[in-house]
Amino acid sequence: MKIFRGLITFTILFSLTLGNTFVGCEGENDVPPPGLHIYTTRGHYDSLVCVKLSENKDEIVAFPSYSDGIFKYPIKLIDGYLLGYLFGGLNSAFLNISVNNYILLDSIVDFKQLILDNDPIIELYIDNNHIISRTAPDTSRLNEIIYKKDLNKYFIKLK
Repeated sequence: MKIFRGLITFTILFSLTLGNTFVGCEGENDVPPPGLHIYTTRGHYDSLVCVKLSENKDEIVAFPSYSDGIFKYPIKLIDGYLLGYLFGGLNSAFLNISVNNYILLDSIVDFKQLILDNDPIIELYIDNNHIISRTAPDTSRLNEIIYKKDLNKYFIKLK
């Protein structure tokens, strides 16, 4: 009888888990991840940590984590453009700390004191149509688009 009860419990739990797996495949999980950004900045921030500021840029509202992919440096394109995921979008700010040093932090730090530039973005485009492959972006095509000044033709200009 104990074995039979255990088997029933296992079957019920397995069914619930399996059911949740399929339910989880619908709805908001179908939304593709945000597109990559093509952007230029006022300085050489490509190895620094990017945070998200509030709308009025008075406080830091989000920090990158390991799952945010901060360890992937942006790809350098022509004319100072960078390709990557800009953590804070239009509300990005760069800290005066490299990604490598950020990873090594083991204590609480007042990140607000480390803000190097709270308005670093000169131009910002987003690839919401997912023209750019996340795994193997065609940088020669992107450079050609930049060279021909056709960014507005393929991407959404945010700034």
